[in-house]
Amino acid sequence: MSGAFYPLLEKNTCNLVFRSPLYTALNFIPIKSTIANHFQDDFVMPIKENHLYIFPSWLQHYTEENKGNKRIVVSFNTKFY
Repeated sequence: MSGAFYPLLEKNTCNLVFRSPLYTALNFIPIKSTIANHFQDDFVMPIKENHLYIFPSWLQHYTEENKGNKRIVVSFNTKFY
């Protein structure tokens, strides 16, 4: 599992974005369809101060460009047995 905790964050500065797990696989389909395009969209998660976000480590993710001056994020990876 991976996680990101935001103890300090100015409002509306950036979002956490998750890429569809089908994104890479659907790029190999020779004929594009609206259904395929729908499933490869990124999911934008608006982040909030003092919130913890936990997600599977295999899920591709990134953060939008920070438009503020103050942001602290503590990110981590862990393994459950």
